[in-house]
Amino acid sequence: MKGTGSTRTATRWSSCRAPSVECRVLRVGNPAGGALKYRHFWAPSVLAAALALAACTQRRTVYFEPVGGAGRMSVDDARAQLGAAMGEECPRLLQESKAPTAEARFALAVDSSGAVWRATLTQSAGDIRVDAEFGTVAASLRLPPPAAVDEHGQAESRLRMAYSCSAGAATATVEVM
Repeated sequence: MKGTGSTRTATRWSSCRAPSVECRVLRVGNPAGGALKYRHFWAPSVLAAALALAACTQRRTVYFEPVGGAGRMSVDDARAQLGAAMGEECPRLLQESKAPTAEARFALAVDSSGAVWRATLTQSAGDIRVDAEFGTVAASLRLPPPAAVDEHGQAESRLRMAYSCSAGAATATVEVM
């Protein structure tokens, strides 16, 4: 019967040849005797790979589109609607110790008539329910027609929405930038 076994192999790590950098654990003697301390030196490529992996974060895009058949609102109407909505949300935000003031920013895709057809969240207000309320209103806006549009009849705009909560009041701001 034929026996099976394993063969130990070693693969050279080419980045370990960098001058003044060691890729192994060095023993550093303790002059007083006793336990030994260990120091580990990393090759530059290992550090670069670790930084690259740390920089790889998953980013998701959140956007809002108008509901079919829903009416469009002006910036003043949006401010009034958000003021009422934040009047309901502020007690929850304060109870959950969330920031009493925050803002969200959106990139708006606007058609030639000024109707927003997509609002992409670029900066969160820090609360998913507030972001959803802001995004729904942002996607329902009708802005003044843009001065210039691209070959598809579309333009971009920026929007800043913010809220401020206190014990007895809530305010909301909407600013087209």
